[in-house]
Amino acid sequence: MGVSVKPSTTTLIHDNEALKLCPLLEQFRHGPQALHHIYGDALERSLNSYIHDGTSELTASHLHNRSSISLLYLENEYELRRREFNMAYNSLLLSLSPKNPLERAEAYASQWPCLKIKSLLGLLCRDSRKDVSLPMSWKAAVVLLAQALIRLQRSRRMLLYKLSDREEELLKEFNNADYEANVSFSDSKWLLVQIDGNFTVRPVQSSVAQEMISPRSGQNSLTQLNMGEGKSAVIVPLISSALANGQRLVRIVVLKPLVNQMFDLLVQRLSRLANHRIFYLPFSRDFEVDLTHLGQLQSLYETCAHGS
Repeated sequence: MGVSVKPSTTTLIHDNEALKLCPLLEQFRHGPQALHHIYGDALERSLNSYIHDGTSELTASHLHNRSSISLLYLENEYELRRREFNMAYNSLLLSLSPKNPLERAEAYASQWPCLKIKSLLGLLCRDSRKDVSLPMSWKAAVVLLAQALIRLQRSRRMLLYKLSDREEELLKEFNNADYEANVSFSDSKWLLVQIDGNFTVRPVQSSVAQEMISPRSGQNSLTQLNMGEGKSAVIVPLISSALANGQRLVRIVVLKPLVNQMFDLLVQRLSRLANHRIFYLPFSRDFEVDLTHLGQLQSLYETCAHGS
């Protein structure tokens, strides 16, 4: 049984793409097992619903949003955010610059503290506050610098998406207009993770991360999120940075085919500005554990927890 497609000029492109599923649909509907038939029926209903009901509205909305985001607007937004960041950075530089002849002599001798952006943002990470207690007023000033940098990164991404004709990514970024209302825009650790990863947290990602960190039920819980919503790239690094406080051991269990990709991602998002150490521990069910191995594992886990 084939899929019936109503002709429509507005949805012609999308219908042609959807029709590529027809051979797969026929394969399932004529499969040897009953499960194939059930899956084929469900796929046919989903495909027809997409073609007949949702595609026209989606296309019209997409074209409207696409035409409403002009290049001039994005260029102006980028320039505004660039000036805002420079003002925040220059304000900190002015406050920390040498004020008297002795201090200027130290600066000429290269003995004055480094005032690069990375050094200032590093004050927000936990390890940088072990020996030096950052006053709340200064922490607030550095947080403002981090927030200004996130706004600048977002405006740069949208401008690059527009110039490279990546409209879908542009719309997704543009529609995340409420990112400043999330806890991710005020939490110092999450600010650093976003800067290193060059992304802004969406509301659904922030909500899921907070629910996994502290479930409302107070018990073990299972959370579901659609594929492509940033579970590995966004939510896992956010949760890890929040829970790794030097006392807790954060363990991320990954399937073997995904180990290298996940390790590289965690290093990129957590080991730079956030200054977390990432340990890799392969383990197999075939591994025979004795007391010596248990002691070594405990020592390694304690190092991981204290060094995180």
